[in-house]
Amino acid sequence: MKTSLPAMIAAGALALSLTACGSDAPDETTEAPVEATEAAGDSLSDLLGSLTENTQEVTSYTFELEGTAQDATEGETSISMTYAVMDDPAAVQVSVYMPEIGEAMAGLFALGGGLPEGVTEEELATTTVLIPEGQEALIANPYGVYGESPWVRDGDSGTASDITGAFDVNQLPLITDVFAGLEQVEESGEEQIDGVDTTIVAGILTSAEFEALSAEERSAVSAVFLPTPGEDVPCRLWVSEDGFPMRIEFADSASQAWIEFSSVGSTSFEVPADDQIGDLAA
Repeated sequence: MKTSLPAMIAAGALALSLTACGSDAPDETTEAPVEATEAAGDSLSDLLGSLTENTQEVTSYTFELEGTAQDATEGETSISMTYAVMDDPAAVQVSVYMPEIGEAMAGLFALGGGLPEGVTEEELATTTVLIPEGQEALIANPYGVYGESPWVRDGDSGTASDITGAFDVNQLPLITDVFAGLEQVEESGEEQIDGVDTTIVAGILTSAEFEALSAEERSAVSAVFLPTPGEDVPCRLWVSEDGFPMRIEFADSASQAWIEFSSVGSTSFEVPADDQIGDLAA
């Protein structure tokens, strides 16, 4: 059966007008099924119960989102996205990496005489969008594709909305709510994520539980990971001592995805000045 990655990959491919067809091997940390038990005790319930409130309160963070899926005709499909949120000044920066895009862009450059000096296919595989609060979205232009300015205004191209719309961080509390409501869940160890001590919580999202989710919860999970129909999904959550989800993993026999946070409360990046911004049509 053909299994596709969810909206994050579809949007990235749409924004770049290309179709993904293969990439890196899956992360071994999510390949093995999770051996779950019945619902854990009060301490685990308390840890999971604070997730929603804690994720809603954080206003500065970075997370990486990666996913892979096996396609019956195209092989393995993958995408990697970095999403940075800054609160002073308020802005969001999203970068989408797809190896196939770099290959295709290199082909386009070849038609015009070759790649710019010092530029590789690997570098061409990343598209970055920056959205300062209350201002027009900007697209990074490091290789002069859209003129000489390092950034260009998105205008009416729709590229920025395609990329940033791939995942809405406001859906994260819904995902953690789903995890907190699993019947099969247990503590399975401890690990540091970005220097933060965490408790690993392993669980099973059964096909019946997925189908029983509210429309909003199902949409939130599907924005990150689209389960194979009828298949139970092993999943893991890394929770900090103050109840923040530092990492989330989903995996089944055909696809997998994970989100990992860093720089919580300290994310910062540069917003370009007006003289660094051109127009997309330039």
